[in-house]
Amino acid sequence: GSIGPVSTPAVPALLQLLKDQDVTARAAAATALGQIGSAKPDVAAALFQAVRDAQPSVRSAAASALGAIGAVTHEVVPALVRTLKDKDQGVRIAAVSALGRIDVRSSAVISAITHMLAERTYSASEAAASSLGHIADGLVRSVDRLTTSEVKSLLEVLQAAQKALEARRAKYSSVDCEQALSCTRRAVNLLNGTK
Repeated sequence: GSIGPVSTPAVPALLQLLKDQDVTARAAAATALGQIGSAKPDVAAALFQAVRDAQPSVRSAAASALGAIGAVTHEVVPALVRTLKDKDQGVRIAAVSALGRIDVRSSAVISAITHMLAERTYSASEAAASSLGHIADGLVRSVDRLTTSEVKSLLEVLQAAQKALEARRAKYSSVDCEQALSCTRRAVNLLNGTK
């Protein structure tokens, strides 16, 4: 469940807990910050730091929290993209899921997520498929706000994503993959019509 904004007074204490020596305390603090949903710059900055923690449970919780609060900054999105290459699968899944929840219209992000479709494990590639679906759906809703150069760039990576999703569907058929493929096709068709 979600703690929600009513717990905002706890944010300063949770920010301190992110620096605690206890791994469980740091991970719990990151999770709670995501559940509170505060997108204040100090919260995003602290979670950004926590994505680089030595412990996978903290990195995973911080990535999830960044997605939950919708932290879109010039630092956070590239950090989450870099986290897609983390050695820990749980961290990669948390990062790709976070990117799917953040309103990102970036061809670099879509390309990085598309590469994750090739993950050997079902759960990681499924999370990537789901995130691509969310991003494609967001693009469909915001196509009228895209510039001509954005349309061209996004169309190219979405076409590659569509091919990768079709290849993944041949290997693993799932509802999330079908929905992602449907959203991606719709976005490609819509972007093709705006060129």
